[in-house]
Order: sequence, then structure tokens, then C-alpha cells
Amino acid sequence: MKKLVSLLLVMVMAVTLFAGCGKKAQETSGDSSTAEKKTEAKTEAKEEVKAKKFAIIVKNTGNPYNEKEMEGFEKAN
Repeated sequence: MKKLVSLLLVMVMAVTLFAGCGKKAQETSGDSSTAEKKTEAKTEAKEEVKAKKFAIIVKNTGNPYNEKEMEGFEKAN
């Protein structure tokens, strides 16, 4: 009985593994409006990232590592 339960459990786990790691079906339709929507979504996402503000909060001031970190952070923005 234990062997049957363990065998079924292994089979269920294998099926879920293959289902999760399998390739997704790609859309093959030549619909240009879908492509336009995707590019619009990408540009909107980029604009949202530009609008966000970030801050670095350090535990102590005057630490040379944190000062260099802030310089790099400011250059990246």
C-alpha cells in the first residue's frame, strides 16, 4: 500500500514538473494591433520607471563606502 501511494505521489510530482517547465504556446496570428499594444505597454512601463524616486538610507554618515555608493547611485539616475 505504501509503495502504491509513493508511486502515485512521484507520478503526480513528475507531471506537475513537466507541466511547469514546458514551453508555452506562442501566438502565431499576424494581428498588428497586438504588437502595437505590446510596444505601448513597454513604453508605458519605461515611463513609470523614470517617474519613480528612490532613496538610499544608511545607518551611519561619513562612511566612505556609503559615500561612493551614493555617487554611483546619483550617476545611475
